[in-house]
Formats: sequence, C-alpha cells, structure tokens
Amino acid sequence: MIKPIHQYQIAISSIHEKQQERFFGTKIIFVIKGAATIWMDAQQLDLQTDDLLVVNRGVDHTISGSKDSQVIVLKIVGNFFLSKYPQYFQFNFECFSREIDFGKEKAIEELRRYLAEMVIAELSNHENFKLEIESNLYQVMLLLTRFFKKPIVNQIENEVPDERILKVIQEIEANYYEPLTLNEMAQKVYFSPSYLSRYFKKGTGVGFVQFVNQVRLRHSIEDLIYSDMEINQVALQNGFSSGKNFSHCFKEYYHVTPTDYRLKNQVTRKNDDNLEDQESSPLELTEVLLLLANYCDNFEQSSHATSNSVANLSIDVERESAAKELPYASYIVFIGELKELLKKHVQQQVKQAKTDFRITYIGVKNLLSENTILTTIETDEIVPSYSPYDSADLVLDFIYQENLSLFVYLSYHEMEENQGDYLLKLKAFIAHAIQRYGREFVNRWRFMYYHKEWDNTVAKHHEMYYLNVVALLKGMVPSVKIGTFLPFSDKTETIPASQQWQITKQHEIDFIAFHANQNEGIDFEQTNEVIFNTAQNYLIKKTSSFKKFLASHHMKQPITLIDWNTLTGETRFTNGTFFRGALIMQAIFDLSYEVEGLGFWINTESHEKNQHSQSINIEGMELFHFFNGKRPVYHALAFKERLKGTLIGQGVNYLLTENCDGYQLVLINCNPFNPRLSVEDFFIQRRRKEYYVQIKGLKEGIYQVKRLKFDREHGALYSKYGEFNSQYGVDHEMMDYILRNSEPVLSVGDEEIASQWSFYEYLDFNAIHFIELKKVSKE
Repeated sequence: MIKPIHQYQIAISSIHEKQQERFFGTKIIFVIKGAATIWMDAQQLDLQTDDLLVVNRGVDHTISGSKDSQVIVLKIVGNFFLSKYPQYFQFNFECFSREIDFGKEKAIEELRRYLAEMVIAELSNHENFKLEIESNLYQVMLLLTRFFKKPIVNQIENEVPDERILKVIQEIEANYYEPLTLNEMAQKVYFSPSYLSRYFKKGTGVGFVQFVNQVRLRHSIEDLIYSDMEINQVALQNGFSSGKNFSHCFKEYYHVTPTDYRLKNQVTRKNDDNLEDQESSPLELTEVLLLLANYCDNFEQSSHATSNSVANLSIDVERESAAKELPYASYIVFIGELKELLKKHVQQQVKQAKTDFRITYIGVKNLLSENTILTTIETDEIVPSYSPYDSADLVLDFIYQENLSLFVYLSYHEMEENQGDYLLKLKAFIAHAIQRYGREFVNRWRFMYYHKEWDNTVAKHHEMYYLNVVALLKGMVPSVKIGTFLPFSDKTETIPASQQWQITKQHEIDFIAFHANQNEGIDFEQTNEVIFNTAQNYLIKKTSSFKKFLASHHMKQPITLIDWNTLTGETRFTNGTFFRGALIMQAIFDLSYEVEGLGFWINTESHEKNQHSQSINIEGMELFHFFNGKRPVYHALAFKERLKGTLIGQGVNYLLTENCDGYQLVLINCNPFNPRLSVEDFFIQRRRKEYYVQIKGLKEGIYQVKRLKFDREHGALYSKYGEFNSQYGVDHEMMDYILRNSEPVLSVGDEEIASQWSFYEYLDFNAIHFIELKKVSKE
C-alpha cells in the first residue's frame, strides 16, 4: 500500500525501469548521477547529471533512468502549497534546467542545494533534521514562486484560492471512477447544488460535469496506452456511463477517437512488467551523501539554516555534587612478541609514553617463540658463552631499568600440541628471570590464559591447561597474578559452554580480561545518527553488563579490558579523517572507574603485524603511528593523566578539577556519526559548537591560564600527512615537519577572577580543549 503524502515527500532512488505517475501537486525531479528520461505532455525530455525538472500538478508523466542513475524526487502536495501561497492554482512552474531563461542559473543552483540538503537531513536523522528539511522546503517553494511561475491560460485548473473548491477537486480526483453528482458534492461543502454549480464554474472556468469528465479522460489515457482493455471496459473503469459517452467526450477534448489515440501511442509491455509494483533499487548511502555534498559546499557561507548558535554552559562549583577522586586504571602497552623491544624506535616510544602518562605493564604474546628465545646449541664448554635467552635479556633489561612489568599472553593454541614441553620451557624461562632479576621483579608480572573467542574446544582441556599453568607459576612465584580471558556476548549476556569451568574454578583466577569493540555490529552504510549516538556508550554498557554477569556468579575478581576501540573508520582513509579525540578521552575517563586495567598497542606497525592481515585493524587502540607520530589516543590519554586533584564538576561536555595550584577545565565536543562522512566539510560544519562558558564559585585571585587545543587541525597527525600532495613517500625533513606540527596548540594568558569567570570557546567536532588555571602567589 502506498503511504499517503500529507504535505511533502523527499526521496532519493535509483530508477532502472519505467515508472508512471500523476501527482496532484508539484513534483521536482533532480538527477545527481547518471541519466533519466521523462515522458510528459507528448514530449520526451532527456535529463543528465545535474539536470532538474518541475512536473506540474495533475500531469501524467513516466520516468526511467540509467542503471547508475540516482534521482531526488520532491513532492509538494497541492493543498499544502496552497496554504502557503494562495495564488498556487493560478500558476504553473516552468523549470527545466536545460531550458531556463538567462539570469536564472543562480536560482537553479540554489534549488539543487536545497534539495541536496533536504536529502542529507532526511538520511542523517539528526536532532533538528525535520526543521532543516522544512526550512529548505520553504526556500524551494519561494524560489519556484519567485522565478519560475507562469500564469495558466484557459486551463481547467485556473481555480480561485478557495478551500471548498479544492475539497471538491480532491474528491473528484480520489473518486473519479465512481458515479459523481453535483448534489453529492454540494452536501460535502454545505452549498446548494445550484450555488455550487455557479461557484465552481466561476472558480475553475468550466462547469462541474465538464471538469469531472476531463479528470476521467486524463486517467483513461493510462489504460489506453498501457493496457489491452476493450474501449467499453476503459470507459466503465474510469467512471463513464458507456463506451459511446466516453468516445464522444474523448474526441471533443483530444480531437481524436480513443481507438486512434491508442493505435498511435500504445506501449507494449512485458508480461511481468508491473509498473505499480516496481521499486527503486537500494543505493550506497554514503556514496550518495558524498555526491550531495558537492551541491552544498559552494554555498557554505550563505547557508544560515544549518549554522550553529551559541550554547550556554553554566557551572556553579557550589551546586555541583560532592567532590570525588579521579579515576585510576593500570595501562598495559602491547608490543606483540618480546623481540619488538629490541627496536630502538619502540624503546623510544615506550620511554616517551612513560614520561607523559603511567605505563604499568608491557604486554607480550608468544613469549616462548624461537624469534625471542633462541634454539639451544650444543657446546663443549664447561661454562657456555652462549645463552638462548640473550635476546630476551636485552629486552628484560630495558623493562627492568624502566621499572615496568610484563603482562604475558599464555595462549591455549601454543600449548595444545605438547603442553608438557611448553611448561618445561616456561619453567626454565621463569627460573632464568628469577635468577637474573630477582623474585620481586618477576612477582610483579601478570599472566593471562587466552584462547580464541567462542571456539569449540572441550571445556576440560581449558580447565586442565589453566590449572597446570597455575600450579607451575604459583609454585615458583607464589604471589604472581594469573588470570583468564573470558569471551562474553553482551547481546545474549552469556559465555561459551567451553568456558563454564571459569565459574566453577573461579577461586583459582586472580583477574579476568575481556574485549569490547564499539564498531562491532555497526553498519557503516547507515546514516541514521540515532544508530551512532546509541553506539556511543557501547563500551560502558558492555563493561557494566560483563560486571553484572560476573556478580551473578559471585565472581569478584578485578577486570581488565585488553582490546577495545571507540567508533572509528573501517578503512585507513576514513580512520584517518574521522577525528575522535573527545570520544577516546571520554571513554578512557569513564572506563577507568570500571576496570582495573586498560590495554593499548604501542604502534600501528606492531598491531598490524600481530593481526597477520592486509586490512586495517580496528580492534585495538594504537599510541603511535609510523615514524613516532602520535595518534589521537596518545594525546587523549596524556590529557586524562594530566588531570590532578579532585573532580569538583562534571557534565556531558566538561570536567572540572581542583588541586593545590588551582583548577583544570576540560571541554569536549563528542560527536559520534558515520566516519565515512568526515571526508566532507559540509557534514561536520554543524557539529562544531560554540559555548558561552560561565563558572561561578572559583576562588578569587589572579591566574595564569594555559589553553591546549586538540582537534583535527591542531594536533591531529593525519591532517598533517594530507598537506603533502605526493604519492612517493616522505623524507626526513617532511617527517620532522609533520611530527613538530602534530601537537596540541598551546596559548597562555592571565585572568583576574572575581565572582565569576566567563568566556567564549569554539570547539570543532570531537575536539578537546584543556584549560589550566594556576593561581599566582602573592609576594
């Protein structure tokens, strides 16, 4: 069933087959890709990309498009247009972009823009999308009435603007195939039949019966052209009393008999070609949105409907809830295999990260790999000059000197071939580490028994392997912490059958680790912002659901989130263009209240090498890109760790702390939306926010104020890469420039604060503004 249109309808589709329609209102057809052909008023109009055509009310027309066509169609219902423009029925609109008068090019461009913005708003479904659509709709109607109207001469629809006549016309259009009488219509509008007859003719220029016959004749055209019905059947189906009456009226109006008209115009249709049931093909929405953006970018400065107003942000320190401690979590930085730390640049990255924020553990996988622990070589020496642990010792020396600890993956799949042999190697390595570095150092290590998610391994194998590892390690280092990875589905709130043993053996488990990836289950073809807004809190929701599951089984172990991610692009390009600093900082801050540990990868190289795949890995957070470039994760984590003192204020878009030196204010502009759209500035301009910030309750005095701005233009690594328009790599000079300019921007000033401090702050999408107020001591 076709959904009725009450005021307007905006849609975009790919039209592969012919579609015939008659619409009692104004219809605009706009081709944004491919080509389309329109048949109407006995002529064929060929539309190419960028072409725009207005079809007037009641005009029979047929449209078809090329296979790659993408066509916007806006329908404005007649009585809705009439309610806004009383002269609507006195005019038609002549608007075909290929045949416009000189001087109307600008109006055509504006029509294209408004139509494109309407579709973007409709697809995005953001908070104000209906207001945007209707604002643009009125602009479209205004352009039509100002630049493209043409008076109707001797047409039956030259009505006066009267709602009662309009009601009669709508009744006729809706029920033309039924017997219609003047008496019946007069009752509907509370007129006498004689008065309605005079009133109707005055308003339309024709009598009631003549009008009804002409509406029926227009509808009969479709049956004559597209059906094989007998003439008598066509007559009866369209409301005529007989074939004779139909033929008489038809010849009088069209100057040709129905039979001759059919012979000249009939279209042969395929047996299964049902025009009424055809649907437009689905489109790649992100591709469409990028095409639409081309029509909007040139008018960015003149678009006032989508500009953002200033939002008030009021903070009253005295009215904020009681102060609380800042959240704390241990940070695990994964490097892959232990040998990665033999690389000088990886050591530099670890040192730099340790300087800017706390690192507790270095996470490693494949601990006993021959890439790190070398093969034992036979020797006749009494005291061997060679050790299989020489390479491993170089790495452990670095970890020991930096006062870090190991977080070791113990994978089931490393043990399954020969666990006995694996345990012997593990025992020898631990014994060597204790001998070289001391028991206190090894006691700080953590071991996690890991397996692939939701595999079909028999539960008793996992249980046996884990308990054997516990017995070995606890026997050598009694206080060492040993935990497990627990696959958990937040959708079903269950764990695999093969992992149920963790519930019964929970007393043997010191900590529990899990994964959470916000991008799981997201369809990047979607443009509905509700979907992405809902996904924004995915990490906290899954963590809470996981903790609830553990509590239901009386499992009170601390939890560690080892692999996780916020919303990001699924390709390297969209991953780079979609700036997400605020999303990351908010996630780190919130998660630090819920988990004991958070995992990060040291750099993109190590992360992708561990994945063994050619595609981008979006299942973890990387601190560095290639060549020591800091990724947004790095800066977001550094900002979080820069916070000190106690939290005295918190809202959706701010954090406020107080410490012995003064205050720290963090402003964020979190904007989760489809990362594919971040490549066009049009889609992000309305996501920027300007705040008028007012803070009451700060201690009076003079403060030195530092402002650190971090957004896609100030500190984002990828935007700096984009400044070099060369496909042939970067040299040292270019790389040094990128690294120097990929830092948050710092500005400093002085402020004297009395009863209140107020200022304006403009934030780009997902930006972080970190403001420190350091009180100046009196001499």
